[in-house]
Amino acid sequence: LIETKPVDPDAKLAHMYPGQGSQYLGMTLDLAQRYGVVNSTWAEADEIMRPVIQDSLSRLVLSNDLTGADLEAAQRRLTQTEYTQPAMLTADLAIDRLLAAHQIRPDMVAGHSLGEYAALMVSGILSFQDA
Repeated sequence: LIETKPVDPDAKLAHMYPGQGSQYLGMTLDLAQRYGVVNSTWAEADEIMRPVIQDSLSRLVLSNDLTGADLEAAQRRLTQTEYTQPAMLTADLAIDRLLAAHQIRPDMVAGHSLGEYAALMVSGILSFQDA
């Protein structure tokens, strides 16, 4: 994380979370490779989602070595709601946790569609497990 200039101490920070449709294979992969908090968020998602999807969500989203038919199949799976929504929420929460670890916390949150759930999680109204 890079800071290029001092921040006005009276400035307010908003985090905004996207809805379904902005997902892609490899989202947050670079962060997961560098930051344990991102990796642990994906591991937590795997524990929560394994009974639902009988698979590892992180293995699907964070794969970077797929080619050909395997890549196409993974991309199709990620467009299915049962994978898309938990993947997006996990990516949102992983990034938020990373920012919080660097003392960057929002004063306000907002989300579009599915992103509203991420905003509820970050604000403490909804748990990761319940989302």
